[in-house]
Amino acid sequence: MIRPTIYAINQLSWKGNRSNLMSLTNEDKHWMLEQFKQFATRADLELLRIATRADLERVETSLLTAFHKWASPVEQRMRTYREAIRALDLEMVEI
Repeated sequence: MIRPTIYAINQLSWKGNRSNLMSLTNEDKHWMLEQFKQFATRADLELLRIATRADLERVETSLLTAFHKWASPVEQRMRTYREAIRALDLEMVEI
């Protein structure tokens, strides 16, 4: 959601027919800016909550994927080392 700026509020004016141009007063502009801030804050918080949840899920998935990519070869190496040590241990027991 686009949050209105003071500049944008200051540019607001009511346009009837071309000969009748009525500008908003500073009080009207200030009131509108405050109303937009309240509305945008509520909406932004909801969007932020949704976006944060989606970002968190994306980061968790990325971290879990990276961990599994790292852990799979490590686990394979550990199995290989474990089997080699067991084989050596069995040979030592036979001697």
